[in-house]
Amino acid sequence: MDLNEPLPFITLTDDDCFAISPKASEYLRSLEGEVSIVAIAGLYRTGKSYLLNQLLGRTTEHTMFGVGGTVNAMTKGIWIWGQPVGDAHGKKTIVFMDTEGLGSAQRSQTQDTRIFALALLLSSFFIYNSRGVIDANAIDDLSLVVNLTKYIQVSANPSSSSSSLADFFPSFLWVVRDFTLQLEESGRAISSKEYLENALKPAQGTSDDTIHKNQVRNLLTNFFPARDCITMVRPLNDEALLRDLPKQPFESLRSEFRTQLAALKTRVFTELQPKTLMSKPLNGAMLVTLAQNYVDAFNSGAAPVISSAWDRVVQAQSEELLDTAKRAFDTSLPMPWTSVLTDDQLAEVFRAAETKAIDALHATAVAPDTVPLNLPLLHDWLEAKRRAAWEANDKLAKQHLIKELQELYAPITAQVWTPMDASSYDVVIDALRAKLDGFDHLLKRFIAEYLDRTHGLPSQHLMLCSFLAEKVMDGVVNWGTLVTVLFRQQDSNMQKSISSSRQKVKAVEGRAKAAQEMLQQQKDTFERALQGVTDRLAEDKLNLRADMDHKDGEIKRTLMQIDRIGALHTEVLDGLMDELKTAKEELKAADAMLDAARREQDTVAQDSAKQRLENERRQHAKEQALLEGHHQLLQNVVTLERALGDQQAEHMTAVFKMEQTCHATVRREIDACDQAAAELKAHTIADIRHLKTKQEGELRALTTELDDRQAVLSAMQERLEMQRRVGMTPAAKRGGGKDDCIVS
Repeated sequence: MDLNEPLPFITLTDDDCFAISPKASEYLRSLEGEVSIVAIAGLYRTGKSYLLNQLLGRTTEHTMFGVGGTVNAMTKGIWIWGQPVGDAHGKKTIVFMDTEGLGSAQRSQTQDTRIFALALLLSSFFIYNSRGVIDANAIDDLSLVVNLTKYIQVSANPSSSSSSLADFFPSFLWVVRDFTLQLEESGRAISSKEYLENALKPAQGTSDDTIHKNQVRNLLTNFFPARDCITMVRPLNDEALLRDLPKQPFESLRSEFRTQLAALKTRVFTELQPKTLMSKPLNGAMLVTLAQNYVDAFNSGAAPVISSAWDRVVQAQSEELLDTAKRAFDTSLPMPWTSVLTDDQLAEVFRAAETKAIDALHATAVAPDTVPLNLPLLHDWLEAKRRAAWEANDKLAKQHLIKELQELYAPITAQVWTPMDASSYDVVIDALRAKLDGFDHLLKRFIAEYLDRTHGLPSQHLMLCSFLAEKVMDGVVNWGTLVTVLFRQQDSNMQKSISSSRQKVKAVEGRAKAAQEMLQQQKDTFERALQGVTDRLAEDKLNLRADMDHKDGEIKRTLMQIDRIGALHTEVLDGLMDELKTAKEELKAADAMLDAARREQDTVAQDSAKQRLENERRQHAKEQALLEGHHQLLQNVVTLERALGDQQAEHMTAVFKMEQTCHATVRREIDACDQAAAELKAHTIADIRHLKTKQEGELRALTTELDDRQAVLSAMQERLEMQRRVGMTPAAKRGGGKDDCIVS
C-alpha cells in the first residue's frame, strides 16, 4: 500500500480521548517486516514538521507534513508518513511520526505528557526539537518527563524505576534550531554532544527551581542513555522569507544550514534501528496493536503497562500468525473443490498444505516462544480442516459414485426388466432362466466396470453395497412382480384351457348322451324286434299246432284216403317236421343270442367297474405323488426361508432353484395330467361306444383331475406370493447396514 500523503495516526476527540485512525491502521498493518519509527517532538511553532519534511525530501506543500506560519499549532495529535528508504543494507521501511507541539494553549499538560509518552513508546529514534540554546528554560520545557513515571509502567508492579523505563525508550537526539553560539568551553571547541552533556549536569543550588530542574536533568540522563545533540543555524536570514519558509527553494537556504541538514539526515538514517520491544523487532501490525493498547490505557485513565501491552501484542501477533498459517493452508488447499480426489491424493495434498501452514507459522513468528503456543491451536484447526476436507471430498465422491452407479446400471434396467412372452410354460421358464443368466452377467460386468472407474475413491464399496442393496431389493420386487404376472398369465391361459376342456367335455357328454340315447333306442328297437320275432314264432307255433291238429284230424278222417297217397303224405309230413325243427332251432338260437347279449352286457359292466377301480387307483397314486411333491416344495420353502437370513445372493439362487423345482414339478404334473387326460379321453371315446356307465365314470375322473390341477396351481401361486413377501422382509431389515450387502 503506497502512502502519498501524511495520515493522522492518533487523534484527540471532542471528549479529549485518543483514537487511532482506521486508514493509518490499515496502512501500518500492510507493512510487512521490520519497521523503523522516527518521532519528533518539541514546543509548538518550532518547525518540527518542516524538519521532518526535509528528512523526507519533500519540497512541495502538497506532499509535506502540514506547516503553518501563524502562532497556532498546525499539527493535531500524531501524524505519520512512511516510505521505503535505501541504505547500505538495502531497503527498510521508515515511518516518520510528527507530534502536536507541546505547550499549546489548546492542550493541557496531561495531554502534552501523554502525546510525548506515546511518541517515546512507539518510536525507535526520538528527535526533540527546540530553538535557541539549551539553558535552564529549555530544560524546564522538558519538565514533563518528570511525570513519565506516572503515565508509563514497565510492569504491573507500580515501583518501576526510571532506569527500567530506559530499556524501552528510543535513541534521543536533541536538535537545537536557530543556534547562534560558538561551541566552545574555556576557549576549547566542543562537540554538540558535549554541549548537551554539559547542559545536563546538575546545577549548583538548593532552591526549589534548581532542584526541579536538576530532577529533569537526572531523568533525561537516566531515560535516554543513548543521546546526542545537533545544532543548526537559521535556514534564512530574511525574516520575511523565513515566515514563508516551506515555499522557499531548497537551494535558497543558507549553505551552512543545508550542510547541517545533510549531517542530520546522515545521522538519522545511519543510527536508525528497527522498533523493538522485549528485544523483538516489531512489524506494522504489531505497532498498531501496541499503540491501541497504550491509547486504551490512557482513555481509561490508567497508566500503560509495557509488559501487559507486549503480552497483548504477542497475543495479537500470535493470532495474526495463526491466521497467516491458515491463509497459507487455504491458499494451498482451497475449499470446496469440484473434482473428486482419492484418499491418497487428498492425503498428499493435505500434507503439502499442512506443511506450508506450519512453515508459515515458523517463518513469520515474531518470538520463537509463540510457535509452541500456536502449534496446538494450528493442529486443532488443521484437524477440523482435515475432517471438513474428508467430509467434503466424501460428499463429492458419493455424488460422483451415485452418478456413476446410475449411469452404469441404466442398461441393466433397460435389458432385464422388459416384458416377456407368456404364450407357453416352456417359453416362460426359458425366458426367466435367460433373464437370470443375463442379469448375473450384467451385474458382474457392472461391478467390475464400476470398481475400475472409481478406483481409490472414498466410500467406493459402501456406496456400491448400498446401491446394490436398494437395486437388488427393487429387483426382487420386480422379479416377484414379473413372475407373478407371468404365472397369472399362465393361470389365465390354464383357466382358458380348462374352460376349453370343460366345453369339450360338455361336448363329449352331449355326444355320449346322444350315443346313449341312440344305444337305448337301438336296444329298444332290438328288444321290440326280438319281441316281435318271439311273438311271431309263438303265433307261428300256435298256428302250426292248430294246423297240425287240423291236419291230424284230417289225417284221421282221411287216413284211408292218405293211405292211397301215403308216400306223398309222408314226404309232406317229413318236410313239415323238418321245418318245425328248423324253426325251433332258430328260436333256440335266438334265445341263446339274447342270453349271450345279456351276458356280454354283464361282462362289459364288470369290466367297466374294474376299469373305474383301476382309474381310481391311478388317480390315488397321482394324488399321493402330488402330496409328496407338495411336501418336498414346503421343505424347499423352509430351507429357502432359513437361507434368506444368510446372504442375498443365496436367496436369489434358492429362489431360482425353488422356482426351477416348482416349474419342473408343475411341468411333470401337467404332463402326467395331459397323459392321463389323453388316456382317459381314449378310454372315454372307446367306452362311450359300448356303455354309458363307463363313459360317466371316465367323465367324473376327468373332471376330478382337472379340479385337482386347478387346486395345485392355486396353491403354488399362493406359495410363490408368500415366498416373495418373505424375501422382501429380511432384505428390508438388512438394507440399513453397510455390511449386509455381499456381492459375489
